[in-house]
Amino acid sequence: MTNQRLISKQELERIIYLHEQWVESRFTVGTRAELQGLDLTQQNLKGIHLKGVVLEQVNLSKSNLLGAELRGANLRGANLSYATLFMAHLDGAILDFANLSHCSISKLSLKGASLRQVNLSKAVREQFPPWFNEMERKRVKPKDQAVELQGAVLTGANLSGADFSYSRFCGAILTNACLEHTDLRAADLRWTELTPAQLEQAVIDQETKLPWDDGNWERNPW
Repeated sequence: MTNQRLISKQELERIIYLHEQWVESRFTVGTRAELQGLDLTQQNLKGIHLKGVVLEQVNLSKSNLLGAELRGANLRGANLSYATLFMAHLDGAILDFANLSHCSISKLSLKGASLRQVNLSKAVREQFPPWFNEMERKRVKPKDQAVELQGAVLTGANLSGADFSYSRFCGAILTNACLEHTDLRAADLRWTELTPAQLEQAVIDQETKLPWDDGNWERNPW
């Protein structure tokens, strides 16, 4: 990304405050935030509330978006590589052509999101918040970190090498998505749009629920 704007911490806080007012007042008070094209690299935006915000082409690389509320946000073409998206809510968001490579996706919710041509390669899980002690980390089971992708559109997306084990893709569109070495063990792929050829590249197991699965592992179109 080139020609990105810098913004002071005070100005960013003011814009976020006005946007929160705008959402809470049901769009009668405050102003909708438009942060497109900004350089927000390595920003601490933990727990931020920016429903419906415009973040097109923004650089959020290595930023902390833990628990962020970004439902319906427009992040088309944004760079979120290496960002922390632990427990973030991006349901219904637009992430077409965005870069989410190497980001932390534990408990990320992307229900109904538009992820056309998105780069999710080598997205990882098990990157816990710093306040989790060793005992708390051991208590967390892999299925507790599932990514929610029900009804998401992932046409042409790159999920190569990413960890989506135990994740729920029910009803998602994965046409022409790259699943090379994608971890889909115990993932729920029922009612998704994808082909057997795509799954041949992925890592699946007997707990993976396939689009054509009726509960019998032996039933498949190969």
